[in-house]
Amino acid sequence: MRLASLMIVLVACGPKIDRPPPPRGGLAITNVRVFDGTDVIPRATVVIDGDRISGVGPDVPVPAGATVIDGRGKTLLPGLIDAHAHVQVEEQLVQSLAFGVTTVLDMFALPDMVKALRADVPARASLLSAGILATAPGGHGTEYGFEIPT
Repeated sequence: MRLASLMIVLVACGPKIDRPPPPRGGLAITNVRVFDGTDVIPRATVVIDGDRISGVGPDVPVPAGATVIDGRGKTLLPGLIDAHAHVQVEEQLVQSLAFGVTTVLDMFALPDMVKALRADVPARASLLSAGILATAPGGHGTEYGFEIPT
């Protein structure tokens, strides 16, 4: 399971999220409640090796040399998806990640803006876009001064 595709958010750990390089020997989050989108494991260990989750469960051993984080009182869950957003500036993607949203779907954006917002910035949500909209002459979108296909 790729960490990038199932980004884990540590709920109640604070709004600032940094992505330091993975620790040598891996990372183990112990004594944590895990919600996988369907089921809850009340008390588990999650082991991360590089950018992959290598183990999740109540009996998963902590590898020798792993950095250990006590997750007591916290919950791990998959990254959230905001399926309808209008992103104008990179700070919106940074703020999304701070609230556990790892993927944002912009429902109308100019292609050049999307390209600029997709720049490789480490601590922000990933951006997907429905692209530019189509509208009737003088219809929705044109009131913002953009040239919109009709």
